[in-house]
Amino acid sequence: MSKIGERAVAGRTSGLIESGESVTWEAKHFGVRQRLTSQITRFDRPAYFRDTMTKGAFAALVHDHFFHSTIPNVTEMRDVVTFRSPFGLLGQKVDRLVMRRYLANLIAERQRAVRTAAEGR
Repeated sequence: MSKIGERAVAGRTSGLIESGESVTWEAKHFGVRQRLTSQITRFDRPAYFRDTMTKGAFAALVHDHFFHSTIPNVTEMRDVVTFRSPFGLLGQKVDRLVMRRYLANLIAERQRAVRTAAEGR
């Protein structure tokens, strides 16, 4: 995710993350360098895991990752993100007008990066 300068800076920064572990990501969003720490709060390898924000700009952020083998050697990955910005009604409006689309695009870009890495391209 070099476009936003995303990198793991604390916690599990390389290798495969496991249940209960945390990772802190640093990236530039909307021109501002930000950090977000997530912990793996649910884990059912190889089918599913959940990361839950423990520190960051959102009031709440939960990211569910689902993996399903459709045919041999082919895995479908589906992401479900639930989030809430701070600042009450203003945050709700920002979520509807900006954040929903921004996060959908960010997750789609991350999925492309994961696919590229997984397929060795």
